[in-house]
Amino acid sequence: MQQQILDAISSGKIQVTNINFGDHVEHQHKIEKVEAGGVGFQFFEAAKMDIPRPKENDYNAVREYIEARKKKDPVFKEYCKTHQRKQLCTRLTDEFGWIVDDHHLGVNIGRNK
Repeated sequence: MQQQILDAISSGKIQVTNINFGDHVEHQHKIEKVEAGGVGFQFFEAAKMDIPRPKENDYNAVREYIEARKKKDPVFKEYCKTHQRKQLCTRLTDEFGWIVDDHHLGVNIGRNK
């Protein structure tokens, strides 16, 4: 099943920001019972959270996206706490479809503290 999900994402048949398995699912959407052998999962899409996706090289918008998303997506917030900015930029590059440069994002964050 995992490979089928990865294939669907890779081919563009489904577009998701995060796929959350198991205990990482938001409490209000938590799956309480899964039949033996079953898998419970949840898809998060930033678009469904009313967070506009930044235009290419708009690092003000990227910074604002990150802050807004952390407020609405607890898994993303935890990811930001436990990963370096470079790893976050790699993840955002995959989500946005354009290269999010960690240096440019860092400069923007520094200017807006």
